Amino acid sequence: MGNCDVKVTVICLVFNHEKYLEKCLCGFAEQKTAFPFEVIVHDDASTDGSVDIIKEYCRKYPDIFVPILEETNQYSKGIRVSKGIIDNAKSDYIAFCEGDDYWCDPNKLQKQYDYMQEHRECSMCVHNTIVHDLSGKEPDTRFWTDDSTLFESGYMSVRQIFDSWTVHTSSYFIRNSYEIKPEWATSYFLGDYVYLTVARAHGMIGVLRDAMSVYNSNNPEGLTARNINSTGFIKKLRERGEYLSDYLSHFPDVDDEIKTVATNRMNAIDEYTAAREFMYQMQATASDSTKTDLDKFEWLVNMLNSELIHKYCTNPSQGTETVMSGEVVRILFNLVGEFAGSLRSLGATIHFSFVSWLVRMYRTADFPKELILAVSAAPENSAGWGANVKGDPEHRKAVVLQYASESNLTGEQVNELNSLKSSVKDCVENGNYKQALEEVLKGLDISDLSKELIYYKALILNRLGDRDACLDEVGIYTLFYGLDENIKAVYNASLKVSGA
Repeated sequence: MGNCDVKVTVICLVFNHEKYLEKCLCGFAEQKTAFPFEVIVHDDASTDGSVDIIKEYCRKYPDIFVPILEETNQYSKGIRVSKGIIDNAKSDYIAFCEGDDYWCDPNKLQKQYDYMQEHRECSMCVHNTIVHDLSGKEPDTRFWTDDSTLFESGYMSVRQIFDSWTVHTSSYFIRNSYEIKPEWATSYFLGDYVYLTVARAHGMIGVLRDAMSVYNSNNPEGLTARNINSTGFIKKLRERGEYLSDYLSHFPDVDDEIKTVATNRMNAIDEYTAAREFMYQMQATASDSTKTDLDKFEWLVNMLNSELIHKYCTNPSQGTETVMSGEVVRILFNLVGEFAGSLRSLGATIHFSFVSWLVRMYRTADFPKELILAVSAAPENSAGWGANVKGDPEHRKAVVLQYASESNLTGEQVNELNSLKSSVKDCVENGNYKQALEEVLKGLDISDLSKELIYYKALILNRLGDRDACLDEVGIYTLFYGLDENIKAVYNASLKVSGA
């Protein structure tokens, strides 16, 4: 390592790759180049036969292979060895291939070297990769097909670099003219992502369409598997968001497109992780036998009113990716509906109240109402939203649209509403509950979410002995206005009336 004549340094990280390693090292040895190259093989204290294979290839090809054989595992200590290897390399270019993957084209290095020599605007180039499923369940595929319209410009787009996984690490070929893995990025277990994004800050990323490497997926001993198992999926996502924030602070002069895409990606990660954690908490709360249905209901209302959930879990207009955001909202709505529908003592149609409340609460100019319509009317909703508020999907759509639109009352409507409220109060005081209910319904036709009228409706229905309908109104009231002492008294009274 450090030979000044070497033009390309290949970094190969190995840990218990005995099953695949010989094919990997053979792919290096078979490279046909017009320049000298070296392969730094780092074994992280493997417990299988990997070291023996490495030693054999070093004996056969001493001009190519340089071994680094650890006695203790560096990964478990949090040490990222690749940065040290990169920093010590004196070659013009750096390439990568982990020990459980391999190169399948003997001209790979020469092709990429020639490309980079001709394209000085590029800080890095990549190529297509074959995906081989080690479980044998899926046929071999490629990262993109030969007729794919990806990379028509000949370069990776900013969105492809920051948002997608369209290229594999075994295809990376990086110009060694800048700090490939900056010191500030070493704490992140995002090697491949760091290489791509940092390279884009220093130039373009060129694309060769040939498939010249093979990625062995579903390897339980692979670095990706070890990372997911040890840190967790949500933690890994959050790490990427933190990295992007650091990236923008360390590269303040990147172009506006990079800043926009990176910022949107951070928002998408915040949204996704917040939603997932909320979902996990819902599942735990739903199965908590120490909490009453009312306790669970109050917890859910508080969560839905929290800043984090309000911002990220139900509002796809936060500037995040449409597909991902829509999917999060759809899943969240289903889980909220199921959660609410499981609170049997709070009424049969309370789950529909949640939907209508969410639509109204998160109403924005950019909110995709088509998504809400599809969710509210979808037959697969196991909670059966709106089942007791007429089963006709068209009716449910109409109700949702009603909640989703602003209603500005005219002066005449305000006067009529005040008159009805006064009449309702008189009827209740005189025990004329049926007449009072008729007046309430007239008032709700004018203002569907009148706090006073919803309260009176719950109270009246309880006095008339219709406990389920009463509890539905308690639910709607609580969703919009919280669980205050007045509505809590109605709820408790309904339990006494029913003998619960």
